[in-house]
Amino acid sequence: MEDTKKIDMRKKKILKVGQVFLVIIIFFTFTSKSIRNLTLPKVSTVDAKSGSLIIEIARDGIINAVKRIEHYIDFSATVKEVKVSVGDSVVTGDTILVLDKEPLERDLIKKEIALKRLKLQYDNAVAGNIEDILYTYEQKIKEAETELSKIEEEVKIKEQLYNEGAVAKRELDNAVSQLDLAKIKLENANNDLEKQLEKSDREKENREREMELMKLDISNAEIEIEELKKMIKNCTVIATNDGIIKEINFKEGMVANNSKPLYVLDSPDKGFEATVAVNNEESQYLETGDRVQVFLKSESSSSLNGEIKTIKDAENTDKKLITVGLEDQNLKGGEAVEVYIKKPIGSYKYLVPRQALRTDEQGKFVFILEERQGPLGKEYYVVRNGVTEGDSDNNNVGIFSGLMGSERIIVRSSKPISEGSLVTIE
Repeated sequence: MEDTKKIDMRKKKILKVGQVFLVIIIFFTFTSKSIRNLTLPKVSTVDAKSGSLIIEIARDGIINAVKRIEHYIDFSATVKEVKVSVGDSVVTGDTILVLDKEPLERDLIKKEIALKRLKLQYDNAVAGNIEDILYTYEQKIKEAETELSKIEEEVKIKEQLYNEGAVAKRELDNAVSQLDLAKIKLENANNDLEKQLEKSDREKENREREMELMKLDISNAEIEIEELKKMIKNCTVIATNDGIIKEINFKEGMVANNSKPLYVLDSPDKGFEATVAVNNEESQYLETGDRVQVFLKSESSSSLNGEIKTIKDAENTDKKLITVGLEDQNLKGGEAVEVYIKKPIGSYKYLVPRQALRTDEQGKFVFILEERQGPLGKEYYVVRNGVTEGDSDNNNVGIFSGLMGSERIIVRSSKPISEGSLVTIE
């Protein structure tokens, strides 16, 4: 009886010990699993989904008038007075600057006096006609011919009287001598005329050239005078358009010239625009005519509708410049804005987050989570899954091939992971 009790007591002790041992094993099993899980990378996953990609672009910019007027002058003058300030609204004809015109007016008086002198010289040259000189020589020939004819008649009379014995031979010889002198005089007059004709031809050519040069000098002087008058008129610098003054580049006392515009004016005539830079990847989805929103960074925080007008290369960068036309006539230019573009760029059967797509020497891939049964229960392993990517937007990437749709795609990991890594789920 006592032996039986002792045996029962021993069995109970063994059973208790076994139960305690089992509890200890279970405790250490779960404890070891928990400790191991604490050391494993934690990952978060998403399911691949179908949908549309939407590109979203937000860039800061400044509104400018499409029509910007830069007013230059083509002469130098001292600024006498500045009538407006940057930011002022002006209308066509308003005075912007007044330049000192006195030096130009003095120069004009000198030029006008010089022009009168040139015209007088030209008139004198015209008055000194070569034909008048030739006329003098022709008159001398006529006088010599008349004198010769008269002496020839006298010689005939003397010869008749000598034959009749009415005059002495000496008187006839004198008459013949006078006739010879008259012939020589006529011959000399003709020779002088021929020489003068040759000389006159040369002088005429020279005189014509000199007169042409005088005409050119007169024309040039007249042009200079007209230019001076225009400069004097332009010393009162006026607004050539309605608009807002954006720059005044010369102050009172400074010498204004053509190195930079006197003033810059933004006119509302052709509306307003904002220009922002985007990267090449973003620009390939944009087209002229795309509608955009533009948010004013002012107290009102209002928004405007806009349209992409141009897309062109930015100088010295790999970016693109997007010019957005704005539909608001209440703008002035210079307002700070945020240009916001949102545009669908394609539909895909599978989309994955951008951070899930990875690259190695074999190409593009995603890590997917694979569940396996282990000695301590369910275990999760990392598997590399190659994919073919399509377009992407700010958040997702379209996948052409490589996914079946049931995969759990790893998007984040608390530690670096690779093919076959054992992980836990966040």
